[in-house]
Amino acid sequence: MNDLEHDLRELFEQRASGVDVPGLAPAEVVRRGRRRQVGTVVTGVLACLVAAGIAAAAIGQTRHPAVIPVGNGLPERTTSIGGVPVTAPAGWTLVDDWPLAALLSANSQECSFTASGTAIDQNGSPVEASPVSDGAEQPSCTSTPVGYPAGLPLLQLANFEIPLMRTVCGLGDQEGPASVPDDGVAVYVGVFPANAKPFADPGACSSSVDPSIAVAQTRGLSDSILAAAVVAGPSATQADLATATGYVRSLDGIMVDETPPAAEGPGYVMATGQGGGVSWRLEAAITSFDHQNGAPTVGAVMATTTSVDTGSRTVDLSTSQRVNDDYIDLGPAGIVQFGTATSEVSGIDIVDPSGGIQSAHRFSWPAALGSLPGVLAAPTGWLWYASAAERGTVRPLMASAPTAAPTGDPGASLEPGELPMKETSNGFVIYGNDLGHDWQLAHENGRMELFLDGSTESAGSFTFVIGSETQIDVPGGAFLISLRDKTVTDFAASIDATDQQPSTTIDGGWQRIQDVNGDDGRVWIVPLPGWGTGTEQANDDLPNFVSWPSSPLRDGTLLSGGSDGVVSWGLSWRNDHCVVLETIGADPGNSGSSECLPPWTDLKNNPLIGGVYGSTRATVAMVLTHRPPTTTTSPDLNDGALQCDNIDMESNFAGTTICVFPVDVGHPVEIHVSQEAGPLSEVVALEAEPGRLNQIQPGTTDATSSPSTVP
Repeated sequence: MNDLEHDLRELFEQRASGVDVPGLAPAEVVRRGRRRQVGTVVTGVLACLVAAGIAAAAIGQTRHPAVIPVGNGLPERTTSIGGVPVTAPAGWTLVDDWPLAALLSANSQECSFTASGTAIDQNGSPVEASPVSDGAEQPSCTSTPVGYPAGLPLLQLANFEIPLMRTVCGLGDQEGPASVPDDGVAVYVGVFPANAKPFADPGACSSSVDPSIAVAQTRGLSDSILAAAVVAGPSATQADLATATGYVRSLDGIMVDETPPAAEGPGYVMATGQGGGVSWRLEAAITSFDHQNGAPTVGAVMATTTSVDTGSRTVDLSTSQRVNDDYIDLGPAGIVQFGTATSEVSGIDIVDPSGGIQSAHRFSWPAALGSLPGVLAAPTGWLWYASAAERGTVRPLMASAPTAAPTGDPGASLEPGELPMKETSNGFVIYGNDLGHDWQLAHENGRMELFLDGSTESAGSFTFVIGSETQIDVPGGAFLISLRDKTVTDFAASIDATDQQPSTTIDGGWQRIQDVNGDDGRVWIVPLPGWGTGTEQANDDLPNFVSWPSSPLRDGTLLSGGSDGVVSWGLSWRNDHCVVLETIGADPGNSGSSECLPPWTDLKNNPLIGGVYGSTRATVAMVLTHRPPTTTTSPDLNDGALQCDNIDMESNFAGTTICVFPVDVGHPVEIHVSQEAGPLSEVVALEAEPGRLNQIQPGTTDATSSPSTVP
């Protein structure tokens, strides 16, 4: 056990025993309760990386569809650590190192003492002699700053898992830097004394290849400065470098309210949220160190911050019971219930006093927790949370073995992929076991109803007509259910490939049906585990975009989509200021993804046209105000080709409409948009060329008559 681990164990033991630990957050390094203005100075190396990594092409640049990172399976998270705001992209690791920084000593102290004394013999009797020494009884002490070349750690953001109690920049003589994968990218943010030059020591961030450094320095205060470094492996992608350097640049000019750290940690930030004036974050963190052998105890930590206070609550890892839980109160905004669960639990429902049910969000424990000293293996089971109006009863759902066929001909054999079915008085029931649930899909009164685990309460329903399709979210994932005509003999979903895992194809199961109109077909059921993004495909048709579950919002959530057999498109959520149009073309030259489409509120009443401009077709997205009347005046744009998505969900996009339509090369189109008593009342005429889109004069097909290239 190294000195750092030994010191941390002693400090945690002292806290657990109720002993005050002086000097955990020395005033010489970090002062509390002050408002700090942070500016950013970026070195030339960082500027070069930014220029190479995030110099954006126009919205119309054609690219291959971006791979949406799945990584650790975590959604995008936004929070504030030590007063510093940070947003972790989906799939990235965010480490709250603020408790670790507070535990590290900022100064060492050496003292010498002088006093007077009298000599004694071997029996303890005084001996006549002169005093041993003369002097004051007060010690003489010298305080020396402890050398941390990379400062005291505040937070780390990375596209890989960083072990707790380690940093990519090291902890001076106490701990070397954590290793960085060849394709790894990390941001380290540290706190330095005001007179220090951040990362000047050659040992600071030595694992970096040409480290990029930005300094966020307090103005008007003399106690400390904040600094950030980008650490990257030799094979890091430009996209990941752009994410890291973009975050460092975002520190410029921010105001930082520093608050005391939570008592527990460090930890991995798994989920974040806010409501009722309270910001919260759920962490998989160290809660204490065992008194016998110094092994850390791991659990769920819910850290909260208000305008005047911070706090935290902990729930230890479940061992003797299936679920442990606690909650935080958000006042009029409700509560957040959270906790831990064993691996045999396949889902968690929160049942409120009135009988309403809220399904909890579950997360696997980070694998890197298994590398903590004294821990033999990574924790198993789940960390979870659920938002509700009031605290409810926790109802764990248990994975069960597949059920036997309840009825049917025991001698009947099933074809490959065929699902078992039984007849009922109202229709039929298809059944199986997937995603940890015994499920039944029943046809009753012209609708299809999904039931789970013997419950009589429907988990979801849809119209029983060929051509209909739905996605029903369940604990552990989602069921994709599609009614197709009898010519469809293969139906599957493919999960996007990432650096951590290859693409996975999930084949659907099927059963023959005759819908309410008497048309023959097949119902297809695809169990989609966890959460993710990808495509669905029938036979060899052009794939369509799909994401699951439908909530909460995260990077890659599909807001809407469509296909005409030439191009499939989808509007995918990235963040509260960015939706991306993605396309898959039968001609690969029409496949790609757009730059960010912003919400209407960001456009200040100026419509925006963007999209993917391919070799033979431009797939155009027009961002407009909410639900404007739109008509097509071009015979080349068939009925139904203009599809508008009115966004109503609570976000910056609420009140935004995004219309998507095709513009084939050589076939101009005109779109008439009107808004009563508003700025939209004009005809927009567009003509596509390979790789670009031109705005032309309405009523003409001559692109040379004062065309302008649409960005």
